[in-house]
Amino acid sequence: MKRLTLDKNSLIPLHQQLANEIKMAIRSNQYPPGHKLPTEEELCLHFNISRPVVRQAYKQLIEEELIYRHKGKGSFVLKSNIRYTILDSIASLNHQIDINNMKPSIQHISIERIDCTPELRNQFELLETSPILRIKRIYFGDSMPLFYIELYLPEIVYPNMLENLAPNQALSDYVKKNFDFRTIQSKRHVKAILIEDSICTHLNLPLGSAGFRIETFSYDQYGRVIEISHTYVKGIGTSMQLNYF
Repeated sequence: MKRLTLDKNSLIPLHQQLANEIKMAIRSNQYPPGHKLPTEEELCLHFNISRPVVRQAYKQLIEEELIYRHKGKGSFVLKSNIRYTILDSIASLNHQIDINNMKPSIQHISIERIDCTPELRNQFELLETSPILRIKRIYFGDSMPLFYIELYLPEIVYPNMLENLAPNQALSDYVKKNFDFRTIQSKRHVKAILIEDSICTHLNLPLGSAGFRIETFSYDQYGRVIEISHTYVKGIGTSMQLNYF
């Protein structure tokens, strides 16, 4: 544990002192990006303070976008100035994580067959109603959740995917191995939103956090809409790049 000090005789509340000490350690690079912070129990024992004091300090640092929590693993220093080129690129989400020098990984939540709504039938330009596959996943960079994504795929275009897609397999890799079509164009619509609570939980964000919803329509070489995705990204600390030619 780095040298952190608390003054129990000070008028400054203990949780604020602790938050300030950790904040200074982060800004002086004693706690670099990705560094795992002491657990609540370790801080309680070290300073002889109560767990609510530590929780309140960590809650403040999370809200200030300085640290994040990874369920089951602990609290970590947040990498600042995460940059994406998602608005002008058809590259995968793994590539978006790579350009930030972070190790990508995928957490599969679910894949299911759902009814094709009139809206989806119209968006996919289907001549007849076809079941739709809905996939929900979280993409991580260095164990930090960066993207929550919901994918919608016409089952007629992706036969047998429900049974054969591996939980942590990238969709682009699966398509390359099993089909002859490729994504060659994407159209995206970006909207600033308040992220719904269930998605905030998946992204380890405070409930009610602001962020972006990116709706993407992907087209193959035959002009078909082969994928519709809704990607959710946190707001503060994220920058998106758009190039004009």
